[in-house]
Amino acid sequence: MYCLACTYHLQSLSSHVCPECGRPFDPDDPASYARSRFQVNDERRARRLEICTIGLSLIPLIANGFALFALVLARLSLGRWPHRTGGDDPYGIDGLWVFDDLPLYILTLAFPTALLALVLCCFIAGHRAWRRLGRGFGLGVTLWLCGAGLFIWDPSGAWSWLSD
Repeated sequence: MYCLACTYHLQSLSSHVCPECGRPFDPDDPASYARSRFQVNDERRARRLEICTIGLSLIPLIANGFALFALVLARLSLGRWPHRTGGDDPYGIDGLWVFDDLPLYILTLAFPTALLALVLCCFIAGHRAWRRLGRGFGLGVTLWLCGAGLFIWDPSGAWSWLSD
């Protein structure tokens, strides 16, 4: 028996509390302890990879935030909202620097990278981590679709102004 929090060996203890971290366990309940140190490490690895997958899936939403920030910065620089049909060049305004194809790069690279991280999770993590990986994948797909949808819909016109 190993502690789920710190992987301390719990086999011959008289009390039902881990002396290393203070986490309680019940020797009669297999869900309260790990059967091997690898099981605890698989859970930690799956948690880290789930966070990485979700973080990579947030990239399109963050890019949309930067586009809106550039639009607001242009508003502050010009004293009015910029013309979205090409009257105001976003590259001629001081303080704005945006690559021409940045949204395309973000949308084409962010989700496949997150998906690749998830596939690596499946190979690295143990069988007990599959539920966590499924949650991470579902949330990652949802976040990426929201970011891609905002880019395509472009309600503020920021991307059309920046790519003009």
